[in-house]
Amino acid sequence: TEELKQRLAALKEQVEGANQAFFDAEQKDHEEAQAMLDREAVERKREEEERIRSGEGEDHDSRKLKFEDRMRMAEANKKEGNELFKDGNFAHAAERYLKALAHCRKMFDVTDAQKAQVDPLKESCYLNLAQCWFRLDKMVKCIENCNECLTINPNNSKALLRRGLAYEKEKKHEEALADAAKVVTQAQEEGGGGNAVAMGLRDRCAETIKMQKAAQKKIYGKMFG
Repeated sequence: TEELKQRLAALKEQVEGANQAFFDAEQKDHEEAQAMLDREAVERKREEEERIRSGEGEDHDSRKLKFEDRMRMAEANKKEGNELFKDGNFAHAAERYLKALAHCRKMFDVTDAQKAQVDPLKESCYLNLAQCWFRLDKMVKCIENCNECLTINPNNSKALLRRGLAYEKEKKHEEALADAAKVVTQAQEEGGGGNAVAMGLRDRCAETIKMQKAAQKKIYGKMFG
């Protein structure tokens, strides 16, 4: 009958409505769960990048490998670091350089000939690591790694300049001026016209120091004049 048809139609509509509500609720729950997973993934990534930036990390590799094997592994990590750095991935590039240096530290009973191979690799890794920290705005770590590089080669002009620029960021203008002046002198002694970046750093720091001294003199004049 017509009445029965109407009841069946109404029942069908109710069932479909209930099903849609169920599916909508399921979809909402799924979206909320996915959003939570996405937030957790972002947080894990942030924590990992912060761990890398801080230079922290676990190292369980205690194997006593041959010099050649350790050297190959160190060089491979340095190469990967270079590629990551070129892509602008400074945090993970830093991690690779740190791993390369870790392999260098695990080389046992190194001969003079082997040391002559390892030192340039370490020097390069420290220098590149310093640049990573500079790009990540970690000036203290940049300076520390420049110091390590300069321990191996005191005349490394790139390390001196990089340290000088980091000193400037830290407002240590006297130290920055000393590094910049040394780089300029080295460039001139090598027959060049001077290092433009170092000259700019030298001049900026000299001017800043001059202004600071003038300001101090003015203050003392008011105090004791």
